[in-house]
Amino acid sequence: MRNTKIIEIDINKNKDKITRCFTHIINLFNKNNIVYWIEYGTLLGAVREGGFIPWDSEIDIGIWYDDYKKHAKYIDEELKSMGFIIDKTSNDRVKLIHKDIMNGAYTIDIHTYHFNDNYAFVSYNVDKWSILERIVKFVTKNNKWNKYPYYEASKIIKLIMDKEGIISDKYYIVDDSKYDKHLFRVGVDKKRLHSNKKKNSINYILLLVKKLTYYICKINIIYRISKNMEEKYIRKNKKKMCKNNDKQAIPIRYYKNLTHVSFEGIDVLAPKDYYSYLEEVYGKEWYIRNSKWHRSQNKINKKESQIM
Repeated sequence: MRNTKIIEIDINKNKDKITRCFTHIINLFNKNNIVYWIEYGTLLGAVREGGFIPWDSEIDIGIWYDDYKKHAKYIDEELKSMGFIIDKTSNDRVKLIHKDIMNGAYTIDIHTYHFNDNYAFVSYNVDKWSILERIVKFVTKNNKWNKYPYYEASKIIKLIMDKEGIISDKYYIVDDSKYDKHLFRVGVDKKRLHSNKKKNSINYILLLVKKLTYYICKINIIYRISKNMEEKYIRKNKKKMCKNNDKQAIPIRYYKNLTHVSFEGIDVLAPKDYYSYLEEVYGKEWYIRNSKWHRSQNKINKKESQIM
């Protein structure tokens, strides 16, 4: 049995770190005349809380896809120099995880928007994959996140909210599985740790599969073959994948008319008509705190045919 290590997480320290990084990213965009805006939960937090929603650990930024494509190499180099690990596995999203705050991680999502006369939109899922393609993607993703495992602050905070009904500044976490970054125990007391693992046969089967792929990934030639298959598939089918994906679509008027708001004391750009925007995304009761809200409940998921 491997030795378990209890790690102390300082939520405020992590939040301050990602907020400083966020400031640098905004300055980077301003320096290169890249139009940006905060959106989704970040805008909701700015308007309702003045900053982060207490159980949220993600900063959402929107920019235009053409702007990102034009400056992608330079932006990525700058982000890496700030200490970010860059994940581009999702269409139209650049996810940033900072190497100094992997435990209790606060992350940044940069959404790169396409647009037409009526909507600004991004893809939010992938096209249907065959069983082989799913296995290949699973193996390559499993390899990456075993190299860079991180534990999102929001999942840690919500677990303790569910178990103990409190939000704390400090947590203690134990990594329960080197095979899956989603399995852990956490608490506000070292002696009273709560597990997020659901005890059912399906989860145990999935864990066995992940253990297997973990060892497969240690054989580099298998990983390289799998990665090569994935890249070939994406190159061959990218247009079809983007076309068939569902979209998160926002009326373009919100992103064409921006104003200044404050987020954690930082002056940032956001949709000018943010009250209407928040109602468009979250519904008429957006101003009421609801830790159970899930992104699947938003009002902006649309089929391709609805926006074209």
